[in-house]
Amino acid sequence: MKLFRELTPDEETQFRQWARENYKPFEPINGVWHWVAQDECVRINRAADLEPELDLTAPGPYGAP
Repeated sequence: MKLFRELTPDEETQFRQWARENYKPFEPINGVWHWVAQDECVRINRAADLEPELDLTAPGPYGAP
């Protein structure tokens, strides 16, 4: 049984962008959010942990895609 619907590539990009715009590093990750959004939150946390002063909204390998 799948708990989350399959996303198109465009929807996945939108969900990741939503996480980038709305999630702050190390805040709780809501288990109700789609797994793609949760995954992006984990990536945000990893990047913030590796580079605390990094601007996560900037384009590049650790920032926004």
